[in-house]
Amino acid sequence: GHRSGTRTTAALSPLRRHTRAFQHRTGAIAIGQRRLALAGTPRVASLRGNNHKTPSNSGLLVWRQEGFSRVLNTHVVDSQESIIDHQNRRARGFGCGNMPPLSHEHDGLQHVGPAGNQSQDELLSALRLPRQGRVFSLALPRFTGMPLFGSHPPFQVSMYRTPQGLRGDGVEPWGPGNHVNLQYMAENLSGTSHSGAHVDALAHMTIGDDDHWFGGGNAREHLGDRGPTVGDGSRLPPFIRRGVLLDVPGYLGVPALASHQPIDAEQLQCVAQHQGVSIREGDVVLIRTGYLGAWPDPDKMSLHTTAGPDISAARWLLEQGVVATGSDTETYEVQPAPDRGSPANPQPVHTLLLIEHGIYLFEGIYLEEVASERVYEFLFIALPIKIQGTTGSMLDPVAIV
Repeated sequence: GHRSGTRTTAALSPLRRHTRAFQHRTGAIAIGQRRLALAGTPRVASLRGNNHKTPSNSGLLVWRQEGFSRVLNTHVVDSQESIIDHQNRRARGFGCGNMPPLSHEHDGLQHVGPAGNQSQDELLSALRLPRQGRVFSLALPRFTGMPLFGSHPPFQVSMYRTPQGLRGDGVEPWGPGNHVNLQYMAENLSGTSHSGAHVDALAHMTIGDDDHWFGGGNAREHLGDRGPTVGDGSRLPPFIRRGVLLDVPGYLGVPALASHQPIDAEQLQCVAQHQGVSIREGDVVLIRTGYLGAWPDPDKMSLHTTAGPDISAARWLLEQGVVATGSDTETYEVQPAPDRGSPANPQPVHTLLLIEHGIYLFEGIYLEEVASERVYEFLFIALPIKIQGTTGSMLDPVAIV
């Protein structure tokens, strides 16, 4: 009983049972105010749902409620040495916001690429880039029947609820007493996460007899009817980085590259030198081909389809230490690949960057406006939508100067 002032453990909520058990093991209790915070970390943090396992070296989660706080940790700190080690790791600046890197997780699997390892200094350096307060959208509107990569499902918008439909179906969403005819509209979206401007998740591309991808995932063990469970779209990190535009047709003095025209490493270096920009470790490099200058006219776009970086350009970008790269095309890399290697690989750039090194790829990025303004360096922000089982995420990225 409640009358005697006691409660059994079974009567407590799962969170409180976990808290009670933790207190018994550690005796940890602290006085605080009613709020949720991460102990010893910056004010901004991302809290994943309960169905996500927290890395074993995660920060302490402090749950403060009703004038007291209980210190929680998914892996209990059993010794003073563990606490000291945790403090030392924080002092060394592991990961964004002094939290450990997101890329190495349980079971030896890696859900996040190098872009997940961003120090506080790197983040603040990127945020200091804007000087003018101008924002450029790097995405075009999506619409039913929009141009897409050939083998992708079509993108469609259809209405699920409309004012007339609600009335016709006799549906009263708010119950009786609606004398002002208040109604609403809601839609169904159908299509792939690779519609329009988007980022490929690590699980997007597979290779080999076991259909494996970056981070240790493979189709036999980590792919179900609801999508991949390793490196899926829900694990995509936020991208708040220094962005660099390499405008290849601008350098060549043409509106857009011809269809299937390759861009090699030497050409990228020449473009960067011509624009007066350097590529730094941790950057997001966006490569313009001019393909979306003809959007959405399919006939005009067909004259400039699938130009892009070749394998030499991919190697050069990897050597510069980029964490992500993208283009305005649907395939990022040049297609067909001019050098498929042996054994033949139809997409060697995706293989090298995404599958082998976890370098995220952006596709369908609208670069016409920033190129016309000759904006070559900017704060790049892209926040993926966290949906479990997806192989990427649609985006509305921005460049801020």
